[in-house]
Amino acid sequence: MLLRKLYSGFVASLSAGDHLFAASGESAADTARRSLADSRRARRGRRTHSTAGFTLLEVMIATAVTLLMMLALAQIFKVIGDSMKQGRAVLELNNRLRSVVYRLRTDLDHLTALPQPPTDPATATGYLQIFDGSLTDYSTAQISLA
Repeated sequence: MLLRKLYSGFVASLSAGDHLFAASGESAADTARRSLADSRRARRGRRTHSTAGFTLLEVMIATAVTLLMMLALAQIFKVIGDSMKQGRAVLELNNRLRSVVYRLRTDLDHLTALPQPPTDPATATGYLQIFDGSLTDYSTAQISLA
């Protein structure tokens, strides 16, 4: 639409007596058509630089930024993995300590030997003497029977 308006304006100016570019024996309409055809040919033949693509520098910068982001992401995952590993180790240690406490508590609850002197829970005094080796309660009982 715009091209038609320009073409008709150009033809009108040529018909009004403005024949500066008209060749001898050529009408104004022929001059306008030739001028439009020349401009189209010039546009087709001319190489224009398009900004639709990326330059090598832009691609390299984008690649470097992407690599830095991936490195940061890998470090974050490493830190998270290490903290999870440490948390699991703490849980495992708690489980082992809980089982040791349970074992000690059950062993002391099923105690058959009485401490000398007996323990006083109010003052937390007393001691327990344990003999381990060749002279135990069982071996002493066997020797005394013989």
